[in-house]
Amino acid sequence: MLFREFMQKYSTQQKLEIFQFFRRLLAKNNRIAKRYKLIHKVGSGSFGEVWQATDKLEGNVAKIVKIINKYVGGSGPRDILYDNEIEFFKYCHDAPNIPTLFHHFSHVGFNVLVMSEEGQNLREVAKRSPGSFSLNNLIRIAYQIGSTLCFIHDKSFIHRDLKAENVLVSLKNKVCKMVLIDFGNAVRFKDVNGNELPEFNDGFDYTHCTHKSINVLLGISHTQNDDWASLVYLLLEMHGVTWGSRTGEMFMNKVEFEANPTEILVDKMLWIHKMYQDSVELNMGRENNKQIMDNLAKARENFDCESDIVFEMVGGAVKII
Repeated sequence: MLFREFMQKYSTQQKLEIFQFFRRLLAKNNRIAKRYKLIHKVGSGSFGEVWQATDKLEGNVAKIVKIINKYVGGSGPRDILYDNEIEFFKYCHDAPNIPTLFHHFSHVGFNVLVMSEEGQNLREVAKRSPGSFSLNNLIRIAYQIGSTLCFIHDKSFIHRDLKAENVLVSLKNKVCKMVLIDFGNAVRFKDVNGNELPEFNDGFDYTHCTHKSINVLLGISHTQNDDWASLVYLLLEMHGVTWGSRTGEMFMNKVEFEANPTEILVDKMLWIHKMYQDSVELNMGRENNKQIMDNLAKARENFDCESDIVFEMVGGAVKII
């Protein structure tokens, strides 16, 4: 009996029990497809799990294995997450500052993505940098992530989930880079022929998500502008700004920032609000990403925003100054 036919015979609860069985089996054998040995779990969520692993066929080179909870042959939301990532990497594999996707396949009830290992997420790294990052490093971080957004928007994709947990701090050849990850929620706004697609609305309640824009909190579909708004909120958080834990408080704080940025930003930091105005209020996120980047390059006089992020190593881990 084919696995697909086998899965179609059972209820959702029975499928869940079978999935849990396979999950325990994977944990016991600690190996995927007889090739990738799972070493250390680095993250988990409703989508599944992310593991650090070694590749047996490439001399035990370190890789990242993302295991998505999905029944082979199914048609649920987990299939969408996997399909979205594959679609994204197909057209954006050469984007700056994203991981390399080496392999993707289905394995005993799971969808599996094998990617390059990059580093810890920005949220964890920020915990080692009490207070806030320096002005210069914030500009550098903004420029690196902004360059990635420009590329993927030019390829007609919206990330839709930009937050500190989805930015990895990669250290290679003594150079620190911001690597954008997790494209399971990425969607197209134009088809491959350049035709506008209907706005995508997944019906999800985002009112508890601190990294979402005011429009998304109001239930309006994501656009490129909202990726830029999320980048602005990320920069503010790295500067020590908090939005509050309650939905109403978070919403009003974001409205207040939009109207009165000097309440939370000193003059030398107002370039962050300028980025917000350019991308959201002036609609450049949808119409002129290059102008946003050109304006960002002027954030500080006689400063090279493409210069290397300054950091130091503390206990073998990156600390951004």
